[in-house]
Amino acid sequence: IADGLRALGHDVVFLGFHRHGDPLPQGVPTHHVDVRPIEFAATGVIRRAAWTMAALGRNEPLSVAKYRGGVGARVFPDLFSGFDFVLVDKVQLAWIFRDRLAGIPHSVVWHAIEHRTYGQVAEMSGTLGARVYRREASLLEEIERRLSTTTPHVFALTDADAVTLAMLGRRGPVDVLPLTVPLSLADPPDECARDVGLLGAWTWSANATGLGWFLDAVLPRLPSDWRVDVGGHGSTIVRPDVVGARRLGFVDDAKAFLGAARVVAIPLVGGTGVSMKLVEAAAQGWPTVTTPVGVRGIERLPPSVRIAETPDAFAAALAEMRAVPAETRASWRAIGRDWYRDRRNDLLDCLGAGVAACLRETGSTGTDGEGGKRW
Repeated sequence: IADGLRALGHDVVFLGFHRHGDPLPQGVPTHHVDVRPIEFAATGVIRRAAWTMAALGRNEPLSVAKYRGGVGARVFPDLFSGFDFVLVDKVQLAWIFRDRLAGIPHSVVWHAIEHRTYGQVAEMSGTLGARVYRREASLLEEIERRLSTTTPHVFALTDADAVTLAMLGRRGPVDVLPLTVPLSLADPPDECARDVGLLGAWTWSANATGLGWFLDAVLPRLPSDWRVDVGGHGSTIVRPDVVGARRLGFVDDAKAFLGAARVVAIPLVGGTGVSMKLVEAAAQGWPTVTTPVGVRGIERLPPSVRIAETPDAFAAALAEMRAVPAETRASWRAIGRDWYRDRRNDLLDCLGAGVAACLRETGSTGTDGEGGKRW
């Protein structure tokens, strides 16, 4: 999104949380609201307890409470001043700062229908987990209902999510954003380092559920001599008793990691919104297998992507894609570039229309008096 805004001539500044040790965005002014983990599974017992007590005390979702406190509460109001437009990339943050955003032209990127995602995770969890996630879903539904009626402009990522927002009471403008990723094409490796590569933020419950499904149901159906590598935060804590896959933790170069796999697996079984990993895999032309959930919101797919719903079908599709010859892989890379170009052009059109719609809604010109636009 930031890449698209810059392409449209806007100056973009990042405001947000930063994890210790993570690389900083390159070429974009960045202000840290706070430096600490924001994933429940990635933090210590004391901080988890503090977040939980705060959530219970305020009767709010845990996914909201974890963003409160620290230096963020003091710094954010000052950072909002001087901007022509604020794009909030998280529903939970839009809720926390709703009063300070009042009167400022802003849009919220609704990456997923949060209460539905947590509700789906609750259905796949044990008794205690189900209670926690049902509480989260119930409280988030009320937040999403209220935000959907008061936010000047909304970017949804799928038509289905836009329909859900309307059902929640949204009457203002909604633009469905065909999300892309900044793409630098990866050169094909001389030799594949792994048969199957999986990469994700496995500390997020919806992703962890998908990885658990893959490890429990798909992995036993694969040949025992295949090398299956799982990279990303939290890869070591999901089904740690399952053998047959290497857990590599954080991966420095995600593109090189997935590009060196004979086939990329994206085993999503729940959630809403769009899978950015699928978008990147399709753009790179990597042989990829995912589920129907993994392609939600993406109507046109390149031939490098296969969809499989059951464990047997998923394992069979992995075997098929692993055997794709080099010349086919080369043609898929070219098709992926064309697919990405078309999708990015659609993204720019949608961003431009969304900015104009929000400025009309708020009665703002969107300029700083000197002809510039600052986001």
